[in-house]
Amino acid sequence: MLDSDLLHSSSLEIQELLESASNALLAVEDTTAGEQPDVDELFRALHTMKGLLGWCEAPALVQATHAAEDLVDACRAGELVLTTPMIDLIFETLDEVSRGAEVLLTGAAPGEEFTPRCADLTKRLRAQLGEEVPEVAAAAAEVTVWWFELLDEERREAFADEQEERGEPLWAGRYVPAAECFFSGEDPVATVRAVPGLCWFAVSPRSPWPDQEEVGAFDPYTCNLQFHFLTWGDPRDAWPGGPVSAEATLELHALTRDELLCTSGAWTEETVDRDVHMRRLLEAQLVVLSHAESWPGRVASVAVTLKRILHNADLPGRPEAIDEAATDAIEAGDGAPMVAVIRAMLNGRPVGLDEASDVAPDEAPHAPPPTEEAPSVIPITAAPSAASEPPQKLAPVPSASPRGSKAAPRSPSGGNGHSPVLKVEQARIDQLMDIVGELVVAKNSLPYLAERAEGEFQSRKMAREIKAQHAIINRIAEDLQNAVMRVRMVPMSNAFGRFPRMVRDIAHRLGKQARLVMQGEDTEADKNIVEGITDPLVHLIRNSLDHGLETPEVRLAAGKPAEGRILLKATHIDDQVVLEISDDGAGIDLEVVARKALAKEMITEAELQSMSEAQVMRLLFAPGFSTNSEVSELSGRGVGMDVVNTMVMRASGELEVDSVKGEGTTIRITLPLSMAVTQVLLIETANETFGVPLSVVRETVRVPPDEIHVIKHQEAMILRDRLLPLYRLRKVLGMEECAVEDDGAHPNAGEAVLVVEAGGQTFGLIVDRFHAGLDLIVKPMQGVMSSYPLYSGTALLGDGRVLLVLNIKELLHACHVPQDRRHPAPSRRAGGGRGLASVA
Repeated sequence: MLDSDLLHSSSLEIQELLESASNALLAVEDTTAGEQPDVDELFRALHTMKGLLGWCEAPALVQATHAAEDLVDACRAGELVLTTPMIDLIFETLDEVSRGAEVLLTGAAPGEEFTPRCADLTKRLRAQLGEEVPEVAAAAAEVTVWWFELLDEERREAFADEQEERGEPLWAGRYVPAAECFFSGEDPVATVRAVPGLCWFAVSPRSPWPDQEEVGAFDPYTCNLQFHFLTWGDPRDAWPGGPVSAEATLELHALTRDELLCTSGAWTEETVDRDVHMRRLLEAQLVVLSHAESWPGRVASVAVTLKRILHNADLPGRPEAIDEAATDAIEAGDGAPMVAVIRAMLNGRPVGLDEASDVAPDEAPHAPPPTEEAPSVIPITAAPSAASEPPQKLAPVPSASPRGSKAAPRSPSGGNGHSPVLKVEQARIDQLMDIVGELVVAKNSLPYLAERAEGEFQSRKMAREIKAQHAIINRIAEDLQNAVMRVRMVPMSNAFGRFPRMVRDIAHRLGKQARLVMQGEDTEADKNIVEGITDPLVHLIRNSLDHGLETPEVRLAAGKPAEGRILLKATHIDDQVVLEISDDGAGIDLEVVARKALAKEMITEAELQSMSEAQVMRLLFAPGFSTNSEVSELSGRGVGMDVVNTMVMRASGELEVDSVKGEGTTIRITLPLSMAVTQVLLIETANETFGVPLSVVRETVRVPPDEIHVIKHQEAMILRDRLLPLYRLRKVLGMEECAVEDDGAHPNAGEAVLVVEAGGQTFGLIVDRFHAGLDLIVKPMQGVMSSYPLYSGTALLGDGRVLLVLNIKELLHACHVPQDRRHPAPSRRAGGGRGLASVA
């Protein structure tokens, strides 16, 4: 049985190859006949993928991948031109391999469930080549492959040895009893146990067991079992209880020793010529060694394959010599020892360490550092290294053998084979980030201690010393926080990679022509942000394809090119990442949006009259809202845009929509680079302390009362020759009746105005006092407090108090809502006095 860790690493390599093949296939489709470099890249990816799948004991997937490889090879040779149906078939094959890679990630090999689908894919791919797949061979593969999946390698070898001693075939059987067998008095377990010569059997469900939610629909009187068994002798003439009923199924196959020891799991007439296939397999190992990705993993997989060939083909040599050669190759960063072993096996010479000196230096592939990235692993680069293209043949690198006259060049990491990239599980990075967050909260308590030392104990000297230590700890905490944040940063290409294929498939399904342009794939953000934005981007791009872009006929009639354009762009602005999704389609008709909202009774006619265009546009993101009258596979349920809005709000981001009817739509998402630590400015109003994210604060000013004017019942001020609307925070929060405690700090300074920007609008909030800015961990509102949209979250202060952080965008929206429809502020803490709004 294959090692689960090796299967896991192979799955990661297959996933990289799938991405490479998909990108190459899309590039081939973009040209009329396919550029040769793209076709070559596609062929190399499929060829390497096929070899890895063969090593992972996935014969059904190997068959389909091999057929796709032959199709691309015919294109390389100029015999065929890849058409859209052919490309669709290859994409289907890649999808099936992707599902197999997901199974490999669990440490298991793909099972029988892949056989029917892969057989159908193989048949259709071969049909494009003008070939036919014999139905008998396909049926035989379905019958015989199960025993390879259920029996480990050690048990298969034991049965092969026993079969050699007995001199008779071992029969592999699959028995599926009738669904109503219980009512005819049959006990299927007893039936299989009574099979003459039975030496092994296993029980499994013929169809998956129902989930816990569906258990009520399960019929316990219907047999859902199937039995796989091995027996000495043909059981058909002596089947327990007489002939098999017409409703039951019995499949039998006589296994030979070679089939039990076959490394592919499927047995056809072609595998009889072991010498030919052994040579092909050995030559394939040279190709595996020549690739740059994940060098140690490839050497290890080649070593396992070579030992199996050595054992199954009865070649002379010691298996230990292969392990020693693999160790030497990994430590030296040079493939010469492994190449020597392969050459010896190809030439029929005994496998030993002495053969390593027979390899010419230009035949040994050099080992580059690994580059694959697991979804749950974050690479930490210790030193920058130049990325190199994987060589197409064995690279001419000097041998690392001590007998060589010239020493091998040192690797970028120092020549000892160590990689400059350290891979760490994401959970460990998250744990480190949590500790940093606790440190941030802990160091925030020092200013309060300094204040107590001076106020309660009249020790100004101690207060100064505490503040000095706070400055030092604050600097160290910020450096540590920035270092951990850099580790968590990943490029947006991790989220963008899936969209070219998605745009192609949906456009074909809708009968539209679309081209996706991506910019800023190298823009980095926190891993959680990048992973969290993927689903919202899927909904937005699907909406652009379904609602935005017109059909080629409509576009041509409107004077547009037949092919629509979707732009996906990522940029950095200060400490935020901005994503833009724009299209040159029909745009958004606000009248249609308004009519739909009225029809769904989401707003009243009076409310519609007072709404601005931006407010009407916000209706698109309301739960259950859709402009489609019919529900389709892509849209119409009113869920997609709500998902987008929910994710952006949860990440403390902003969402803007700009659309021109007939010209197109642009949706802009602004997100923080990280959700770990947030800089917050503390303000005070009505004796309560609130927090405002510094990302929306533009400045703080003191305004004399005579400079505040009332224009059309709206307070405003002139700030640098610009009219700025003003809103009193206590009035917006419904706290007008609260008396204000005057501390006498600014007796003649005027009104404290906090200038903020949200939703593309700049306005001022009149508060009572400004306080310091802090780095805080803001947690989302939960429980009863989640019903207050004016607050984005809560944070713990250094003195143990809980701080409510305001949602400025919702606050601006509340400024235009009548007082009786606003969400009131949470009740103040009993006892009065200056403090924080209490959290229930």
